[in-house]
Amino acid sequence: MGETRQPALLQAALEDVHARIRRLEQANAQLHRELGEAHAARDLAGEHVNRLLGDLSASIERAGVVATTLAKAAAQLAGTERFLKMQNNAVQLQASGEADALRAQNGQLRERIDHLLLEVDQYRRTLRPDRSGVAERGRRWHCGSRLLQLSVVYRALARPRMMKRARGRGGVG
Repeated sequence: MGETRQPALLQAALEDVHARIRRLEQANAQLHRELGEAHAARDLAGEHVNRLLGDLSASIERAGVVATTLAKAAAQLAGTERFLKMQNNAVQLQASGEADALRAQNGQLRERIDHLLLEVDQYRRTLRPDRSGVAERGRRWHCGSRLLQLSVVYRALARPRMMKRARGRGGVG
C-alpha cells in the first residue's frame, strides 16, 4: 500500500507544481503586458513632456521678443515725453511773452485813451468860448469834425473801460 500511494502522491505533487508554473507563467505574462503598457505610457509621457518643453521654450522666446519690443516702446515713449515737455515749456514761454506784450500794448492803449480824452477836453474848451464870427465858424467846423472823429475813436476804445468802471460801481454788467 505504501508503494501505490507514492506514485499518486508524486502525481499530485507534479500536478501541483505544474499548476504553480502555469500561474507563474500567467503572472509573468500579465507583468509583461503591464510592462509594455508602462513603456507605451512612458513614451507617450515623454512625447508629451517634450511637446510641453518645446511650447514652453517657444513661449519664453516670444516673451523675450515682447519684452524687447516693450523696452523699445518704453524708450520711445520716454523720448516722446521729453519732446512734449520741451514743446510745452516753449509754448508756455511763448504764451508768457505774448501775454507780456499784450499787457504792454494794453498799457499803451490806456495811455493813448487818456491822451485822447485830454485832446477831446481841449477841443471842447476851444469850441465853447468862440461863438461869434463867420470866419471862426469854419475853424470851429474843422475843430468840430476833429472832435467828432476823436469822440468816435474814444467811444470805441473807452467803451470796455467804461463798462468795467460801471460794473465796479454796481452799474451796468
